[in-house]
Order: sequence, then structure tokens, then C-alpha cells
Amino acid sequence: MSPMKAIRNLILICLIEAMLLASSVVMQAQLTFTTNNGSITITGYNGSDSTAIIPNATNGYPVTSIANWAFFQNFETSSLIHVTIPNSVTNIGEDAFDSCVSLVSVNIPDSVQSIGVDAFYWCTSLTNIVIGSGVTSLYDVFQQCTSLTTVTIPTNVTSLFGAFTFCYGLTNINIPSSVVNIDLAFKDCTSLVSVTLGDGITSLGLAFQGCSSLQSIIIPDNVTDIEDYEFQGCSALTNIIIGDNIANIGNAAFQGCASLANVSIGSNVLNIGTSAFDSCSRLTSVNIPGSVSNLGYEAFFNCTSLTNIAIGSGLIQMGYYPNSQGSLSAPGVFDSCTSLTTITVDALNTAFSSLNGVLYDRTQATLIQYPMGKPDAEYNFPGSVTNVSAFAFEYAINLQNIIIGNNVSSIGSYAFLHCTGLTNAMIGNSVTSIGDYSFSQCFGLNKITIAGDLTGIGDYAFNATLSLAGIYFQGNAPIIGSSIFYGLNHATVYVLPLTSGWGATFGGRPTAIWLPQIQSDHTNSGTPNNQFGFNINWASGQTVVVEASKDLVNWQPVQTNLLTTGSAYFSDSQWTNFPSRFYRLGTP
Repeated sequence: MSPMKAIRNLILICLIEAMLLASSVVMQAQLTFTTNNGSITITGYNGSDSTAIIPNATNGYPVTSIANWAFFQNFETSSLIHVTIPNSVTNIGEDAFDSCVSLVSVNIPDSVQSIGVDAFYWCTSLTNIVIGSGVTSLYDVFQQCTSLTTVTIPTNVTSLFGAFTFCYGLTNINIPSSVVNIDLAFKDCTSLVSVTLGDGITSLGLAFQGCSSLQSIIIPDNVTDIEDYEFQGCSALTNIIIGDNIANIGNAAFQGCASLANVSIGSNVLNIGTSAFDSCSRLTSVNIPGSVSNLGYEAFFNCTSLTNIAIGSGLIQMGYYPNSQGSLSAPGVFDSCTSLTTITVDALNTAFSSLNGVLYDRTQATLIQYPMGKPDAEYNFPGSVTNVSAFAFEYAINLQNIIIGNNVSSIGSYAFLHCTGLTNAMIGNSVTSIGDYSFSQCFGLNKITIAGDLTGIGDYAFNATLSLAGIYFQGNAPIIGSSIFYGLNHATVYVLPLTSGWGATFGGRPTAIWLPQIQSDHTNSGTPNNQFGFNINWASGQTVVVEASKDLVNWQPVQTNLLTTGSAYFSDSQWTNFPSRFYRLGTP
């Protein structure tokens, strides 16, 4: 090589080294830092480049820490896309990279032992993260990293509290056995489809609340409690196996899991919380094992495909039951289960029983729940029933006729709410109270007969029974609540002669004397078997005298009829002995 070429190459090498040195000096000049006990902490970044390289040492001291808020950037002007963290760093402070919205990747070296709360909060362009093996806990670190699709959790990590909340792009996650706690870790990760949980986990917390794409999950054996709201809003979850290790299913644990078609409840579950399976609209059947002692309020609310439920031997408490007065102010355990046709109870259960698919207390003195989807048009109460629980027949839209037996003493609030197919109700003579809103919104109800001496009718008891033409009272006027006939424009209150307490109106509706009537249709009227006859309709237990006359002046009694069921048939074998004969009804 000629001397001139050698000199030229030497000059070129010196220029390159000078440029690299200048670049390093410029980069380090963009970083602010403090020195403490022989180590460097990066405290700030004032550069505008897309890449930041943190040196492993400066001024002869190692860089060991990135301070709180060190790289925090205004999200409207953030330009940082890449950052290199050297393996000398052991600590990344709180909010260190908060709002670095252009940052796309980060490699956390094995030297890092702790990462502060919200260290990468709102890094919305971050797509993948490599976390070194030195980290043992991730506490609210990557919240709102909405583009994050891939993350590898090292096997030294024991806690993921809130680590990936609102990471909408995360689709799959594998959690190693070292992890014990994942409370809130993946809350509202709406693209998360599958999760593999390590067997070290003892608590789930609210790890998967709002994970609307999660399809299946196997709960590790060490987990004993499905906490409140745990899988709430996991609308794609189709199957869940609740193992024998689980003792509690918390409030709203599976609320809104609209795709959940099958659920297997383990044999050691003791409690199913309030709204636990609320709005699991594809769930068709449920077996509640004998271990369960409490079934929470609205536990299966709005499970619109649920057709049958089997209650085990251990259940002793259900919702707000027992309440002998039926004064609940909200729907019960199976409210809005519009397809439910059958409820069965294990014969060994000491608190509840069932008969023909209807739920009762053990002695069948209180009717607790009539399945909303039961297809029967008429229901006759068993003689054992003395109380109708609140909401007992709510939304039983197939019912057309109800006969409440003479042993029943009280009808709970909202008992027949929204029974839109109901046209006729006969209330037995032992009923003394009708609860608030008990027949509210029974839009097709045309006639109600009340046989006994009521002492009270609750507020809005017959609210919006828009087809109600007549309500028939056999006893004295009861005490009434507010607006019992609210929204009614055509109903008349009929009362028996000689009863007391009635005025020209009752509850805002006009009153009229209830008199015996000759049936107007011809089904049993006329001359069958060569005898003239007709049906007599009136209040049950009343006595009617049929009188006859040939001239409408002189009347003679011809037959006395006791109306044991509210009607009787009269026939006159002598009618052919008269050219004409007239009949009228009276009382003894």
C-alpha cells in the first residue's frame, strides 16, 4: 500500500470513530441522570429520536435504575419507538415509560428485578414484550397496552396483579406454575381466546372479568374460590367445569356469560352467590349438588333457555326466602327464566320440596316458585298450601285460570306480576291479604272473585289489569293501599248484599250489588230430557231461591239451590203443566 493510501485510510478511520463518539455523546446528552452510591439512575429523556439506547455505564459508573416517570412523554408528541435497556439495570421505576404511545417493542433484560406500577402504562403501540428471568412480580405494569399481542411470562414470576388490564390485542397467554396470584391480571382483555393456567395458582381474583372472547378455561386444583365477578362478561365462554376443590361461587361470577351452555358444579361447592349465573342465556339445565346450602338472590336471573333445574339435598336457603309475608321488593332466584318448566328437589332435602315441577317449602305450606315456562293453562292449589310467596307466578304467561284454594291465607307481593295470559282468578275464602302489585300487569285478566273477608289489599295490587271488567267481593270492604286499580277505566266492583263498609266507589271504581244471574248461554239452558232448566251463577256458598209465576203477579218458590261452587243447575219438571211460566231468582 502506498504511503498516501495509508494516510487516507487512517484519516477515514479517525473520522468514523469521531462520528460514533459524537453520536454516543449526543445520545447520552439526551438522558438526564443522578449518581448515588457509585451507580447511575436515569431520571429523564429529552430527545426527539425514535430510538433511545441506555448505556450500561456513564462517567465510569454502572447504570442500574430507571427512575419514576423517566421516559414519560406527552402522548400527542411522543416519538420514541425503540428503547434498549442494558443488562446493568436492576430496577425500572413507576410510570417510567408511561404514555410512550409510539413504543412498539421492549426487551427487559434478566438483570431487572423489579418493575414499578404503571411502568409501561398506555404504551398503545407496544406489540410484544420480552421479560427477563429476574422479575418476580408484575403489578399493574402493562395496563392499556392495547396493541400487545404476545408476552412471555418468565418462570420466576409469582404475582401478576393487574399486569395486563385492558390489553385488548392479547389473544393467548400461558401462565407458568410459579405464578400464585393473577388478580385483575387480564381484566377486559377482550381478544383473549385461550389461557393456560399453571397449577401453582391459588387465587383468580378478577383476572378474566370482561374477557369477552375467552372460550374455555380449566381452573387449577389449588383454587378453592371463584370470586365475585370473576368471569363476568365472558360472553364467548361455552363450557366451565367447577371442580370438587371449589367451595364458593361468588356473586355475579358468571354474569353475562351468554354462550355458556353447560356448567358442571363440583360436589364440594357450598355457596352459589347472588347473580352468579345471571343472563347465561344459553344455559339449558343445571344440577345443584347436595353440598350447596345457599343459593343466592337472582342466582339464575334471565337464564332464558333454562328448562329444568335439580336442587340437591343440602340446600337450606334460597335468595331472600323464607318470608312468610311475601314482602320482597325484588325478583327471586329464577326470575325471567321464561323457558323454565320443571324444578325438582331431592327427597332428602329438609327445607324445600317439589310437586309436579313446582317449588314449595318442605311441608308444601308455602308455594315458592311456579316455573315461568310451565305450559299448563290452569293451576289448582294443593290443599296443603297456606301462603303464596312473593313473585311466585311472575311471568307465568301460559296460565289462563287460577284457583287459589280455601286454605291459602296470604298472597305475596308481585305474586302474579305480568301473567299476561291470565283471564280469570278465583281467590279462596281464607285469604286475608293481597300484597303490593300482586296482579299488576295481568293485561288479559277479565274477572277476579274474592270469596273471603279480606283485611287488606296492597298498593297497586291490580295495576294495569287493563281488561278487568269486574272484581267480585263476598265479604266486607277491606283496608286498601294506594292506587289499587291504577290505570283501570272500565272495572266495576261487585259486592254482596248485607256486607258492610262499601260506598258508591271503592279504590276509585264504581260499586254495584252482586246479584245471582241466570246463565245467558244455551249450553245447559232450555228443555233437555223434557225438563226446562238453566244455570244459576253467583257467589259460592250462597243460597238462591227460584220462584215461578204464570202471570208475573203471583210468585211461588219452586226450588232452593245451594251454590257450593258458585253455580247450580235448576230444572222444572212441571213446566209442561202451564201454558206459560216465568222465573225469577231471590234469596231466602
